[in-house]
Amino acid sequence: MSDATALDWEYDGPVIEAEGLSKHFPQESGLVHSLLGGETSYVKAVSEVDVAVEPGETVGLVGESGCGKSTLGEVLIGLQEPTGGTIRFLGRELSAMDDTERREFRRNVQMIFQDPYESLNPRFSVREWVREPLEIHGIDDKQRRVAQALRRAELTPPEQFLDQHPHELSGGQRQRVSIARALVLEPRFVVADEPVSMLDVSVRASILSLLERLVEELDMGALYISHDLSLIRQMCDRTNVMYLGEIVEHGPTERIVRDPQHPYSRALLDAVPVPNPHENVSEPPLSGEPPDPVDLPEGCNFAPRCPFAAAECAEEPPVDAYVDDDGLREAACWRIDEIAADAVPDADLSVASDH
Repeated sequence: MSDATALDWEYDGPVIEAEGLSKHFPQESGLVHSLLGGETSYVKAVSEVDVAVEPGETVGLVGESGCGKSTLGEVLIGLQEPTGGTIRFLGRELSAMDDTERREFRRNVQMIFQDPYESLNPRFSVREWVREPLEIHGIDDKQRRVAQALRRAELTPPEQFLDQHPHELSGGQRQRVSIARALVLEPRFVVADEPVSMLDVSVRASILSLLERLVEELDMGALYISHDLSLIRQMCDRTNVMYLGEIVEHGPTERIVRDPQHPYSRALLDAVPVPNPHENVSEPPLSGEPPDPVDLPEGCNFAPRCPFAAAECAEEPPVDAYVDDDGLREAACWRIDEIAADAVPDADLSVASDH
């Protein structure tokens, strides 16, 4: 088999970008409901999301469990088909790609999953697991590429790991094998979905440093998914705050951490543990549970839990109601001006990051 042709599309813009991206899952209805002609209801996992990632940039996606973060990552790399909106990879719209372009797209987007104990095939050796993507895409020089990927993932010397199986590896080593598998095709875009949440604190810092270095060295774009703002602050150039399938605030990471505008961003920041919480001014606590994703509110999705909500918040969705003067940061909240004086002090996120 001959080596596959490297992607040669010339494009001076984001490696991947989405506009109005949605993913809705139909709910299973009972037999009686179906026979009576009832309408199908949908879980709105992702709704009207815009996101873009430049080469060499790590963009964060942060929010509570169940907010749609992983679904968005899977849709971006083609593991799930979108319900609406557009995705462009190096300027090419996915829906307009022919078979050859689709194959190149699949080669150039990869995912690093959360759980290294579940993501590796226990029957495969490290050699077989890292080599498999090369087999699928018909790429030659497999031995050298596998060894190179293991070195990039800091599994050295590679010969020590090639014939080992997952049960012989530590959690950190397993995640490094997953990273090596993602990198063996030298992709242009990677989704890292909570890649250190299942690892011991002692190895998290080294894995995060590895990912930072690889994004820079390989000039990849990366979407880093986490519920932890401390990790987002360390890893990401820009950040998207997600709540119930919608981006409620986005902009430069440091600006969001130091001066969050949306009440939900403020609540996430206030939830980060600090050395002496009595020295920090706390936000009013969130109350209740998130609304039913099948039956979302007419106005702001966050309004039922927001301590600052007013009547207008229940009437109309606040799409980009706030924009910074330089246009780099937007937040979807009607009441930012009213709550701006109640600012959150800069939190010490170093403790929660376990580094």
